[in-house]
Amino acid sequence: MHWLSQSFYMEAKFGLYKKRLTSIEMKFFRRTAGYTILDRNRNEEILEELKVEPADENLRRYKSNWLRHVTRMNNNMAKIMLNYRPN
Repeated sequence: MHWLSQSFYMEAKFGLYKKRLTSIEMKFFRRTAGYTILDRNRNEEILEELKVEPADENLRRYKSNWLRHVTRMNNNMAKIMLNYRPN
């Protein structure tokens, strides 16, 4: 598979994953806040009321922290694996 088509595939896969994660997450937060779907509250209002951030933001921050950690490591193997691109 060409790297460009592979990156499009991964973006599409992450988009579906993100949509599923967001819906499951909001279902949990809605019930935690004591609302039902019939109450018609916006997701942003519920997140603000519960003082939480969306899971995708948390995952993005975790991933960037991990990448910074790997680049600071003295272990050359970790950097080689991070920058590895198959032919």
